[in-house]
Amino acid sequence: MKRVRLSREESREQTQLRLIDAAQSVIAKKGLAATSVEEIAAAAGYTRGAFYSNFRSKSDLFIELLRRDHRQAHDAMSELLAADLAPQQLEQRVIQMYAQLYRSNEGFMNWTEARMLAARDARFRSKLNALMIEKRDFIATFIEHFYQRVGIPAVAPRHKWPWVS
Repeated sequence: MKRVRLSREESREQTQLRLIDAAQSVIAKKGLAATSVEEIAAAAGYTRGAFYSNFRSKSDLFIELLRRDHRQAHDAMSELLAADLAPQQLEQRVIQMYAQLYRSNEGFMNWTEARMLAARDARFRSKLNALMIEKRDFIATFIEHFYQRVGIPAVAPRHKWPWVS
């Protein structure tokens, strides 16, 4: 079977994904501060140079790891909203999805690590806050759509929700 040659962009994307996958497990085990760029690169099968040609820093890679996790949850929620489910089925699926969201020890450990790092590092905190605003806004939109789908009026209009700006 003939091997398909990846484009430069596809190759770069594959490298980034492998680095993020490696970082997910290494950072969950050791924490971000105790994890070296070399460890992440080696776990992904790359060199330090490959790391730095794809990410400026460990914290930039870490934010991308968290962003990917958020996108996966976003996609799962969007799929539920698009599904033609009866209101009770939709509610049950949402409950099941949330029950599973942070069952992965690595996912839980990485989000915990991000919160701790944000408490200590102002630069990282601003990056994490931007991501958290994206998450919050998507969840607010999801809640609105959910209420509409199940035919229940929202408790208050979105602009009065204390956690939405």
